[in-house]
Amino acid sequence: MEKTTLASFRFPRRLTETPKNEYAPQELVDFLKTDPSYFHQSFRRKFKPRPAAAEEGDIVTGEPLRAHTLDVVSKTRSAQGLLEAMAAIADFHKLVVRENVDHWEAIEPDFVRWRDFPGAYVLWTARIVRSPAGAGGDDQPARLRVVRQLVASEKALDAVAGALELFPQVRIDGDDMIVSYIAGKTRRPALADGQ
Repeated sequence: MEKTTLASFRFPRRLTETPKNEYAPQELVDFLKTDPSYFHQSFRRKFKPRPAAAEEGDIVTGEPLRAHTLDVVSKTRSAQGLLEAMAAIADFHKLVVRENVDHWEAIEPDFVRWRDFPGAYVLWTARIVRSPAGAGGDDQPARLRVVRQLVASEKALDAVAGALELFPQVRIDGDDMIVSYIAGKTRRPALADGQ
């Protein structure tokens, strides 16, 4: 599969060397000019997710205790419309989004954990859940399965790389650490005008 760089972040190494009792995460947010945690608030407020039991394939890190599985249901939007609206909000809040036709993945860099595990991130996945045959068809509300899972160990990194062709690449440049998120290219949804 062809690879592409989804995003790169320059992280000042002095922050990784600051004693923990003197470390202010806000300093990092101010430096990078982004705070992905705001996505959580918008996501909960707009989509009102409910806890759900994970199904096979939902958790791709191999670490179910570090994952939260949620369902989002809508009676007013189509499943595709719901998926696209959620991806747009993730993108607005500076999460790195990789879209496909019936699902997407988003990367939320976990900057605070970079002190201990460079490149750590939270992986958000969303996919359309199809109604079972004979379960009401078009009358069924649209449903998405959303999973939030922490990727902050070699085991999780390897699992996600194998399942989704997605991994961080870390290198040192002078006094800074640069983290790039590399991924296999996916097919984006077709635009409404067919272009």
